[in-house]
Amino acid sequence: MRQRFKILGTGAYLPATRLSDADIDLRANLPKGWTRKHSGVIHRHECRFPESLGSMAEQAIIAALQDARVDWDGIDLLIDASTCREQPIPCNAALIKARFGSTADQIPCFDVGSTCLSFVVALHLANSLFSDECYRRILIVSSEAALAGVNWAEQESATIFGDGAAAVVLERCEPGPGFYFTHETHSAHAALCEVKGGGHGLPPYAYHVGNDADFRFHMDGPGVFRVARDLRPPMIGRLLAEAGMAADSVQVVPHPASPASLRLMRRLLGFPPEHYHQSSIARHGNLIAAGIPYVLDLCRRSGAIHSGDMVLLMGTSAGYSQAALLFRL
Repeated sequence: MRQRFKILGTGAYLPATRLSDADIDLRANLPKGWTRKHSGVIHRHECRFPESLGSMAEQAIIAALQDARVDWDGIDLLIDASTCREQPIPCNAALIKARFGSTADQIPCFDVGSTCLSFVVALHLANSLFSDECYRRILIVSSEAALAGVNWAEQESATIFGDGAAAVVLERCEPGPGFYFTHETHSAHAALCEVKGGGHGLPPYAYHVGNDADFRFHMDGPGVFRVARDLRPPMIGRLLAEAGMAADSVQVVPHPASPASLRLMRRLLGFPPEHYHQSSIARHGNLIAAGIPYVLDLCRRSGAIHSGDMVLLMGTSAGYSQAALLFRL
C-alpha cells in the first residue's frame, strides 16, 4: 500500500470535571487505594452537563484546525470515529458539524464504528479515499464518554476509563512508500466485550432496573488479556516483517487500554520503552477510540514524535478485533 496523506494538524480535549483515583474508589465502593493499585489510572476526566460528546468533539476539532492552519472551507469530508453516540439518528458526524453552523455547510460526513479501533480504521479508510482524488483534506474526530456507560459492579473494567476527544486533519499528498495496515476479527471471542442493550436484540424500551447491567459495558478483562497475548504479537510481527522494520525503528502509539496490558505487550513485542508512548494513560485513562489520536496529539506537541518518523498505531477492540497501522508522520 502507498501512503496518500500527511497530517496537517491534531487537537485534543479533556472535559473540565476531573476525577481522582480516590473519587473512583468511592463511586465503585472500593477500599481506599484499590483503583490506583489495580488499574494504574491516577486520575481521569468526566463529561458532565453542560458538556457533551458534541461539545468535546467541537473543542478537539477547533484545536486541530488551528494546528493545521485550516478553516472549514478547506475541509472536504468529516468522519466521526467514535464508539459513543449522541443519539441513534442522525450520525454523530452530522450533529457535530451542525455545531459549526454555516461555516461547515454542505461538507459531507459519516461515522465509522469499530469501538476502540475506530480511529485506526478511519485513518486507513481516509488513505483509500484519497486515492481517487475526490478529497483534498479529511477531518477525523473521536469523542468518547465511557464513564456514563460503565458497570461499577465490574471494577476491573470500570476503573480504567475516562472521557475525552481528539481530532486529526489529513491532507492528500503524492503517494509514497511506508504504509502498512493489518486488521483481524476473531468472532469466537465476540462476547468478551459487549453492551447487549440498546439495539434490535434488546431495544431501549425494554430497559428496566432489573436488566440495567445489560445496558452497560461488560468486559471479561482476563479473557481479553489472554486472547490479545496470544494473537497480537504474531500479527505485529508479521506487519513489521512485511515492512522490513525492527521493533526499535518505529514509534509506537498503542491504544491505552490499561497500564498492565500495555506494559506486558511492550515486553512481548520487544519495543524499547523510549519508543513506546503509553505513560500518559495514568493521567486520562482508557479513552476508547479517542485514546490513540489523543496520545498522538500529545506526542506531536511534546516533540516525542517528529515529522518523518515511522509511527505504529495498534490496538484491540470488541469483536474481538485487533489492528495495526504503520505510516510516516
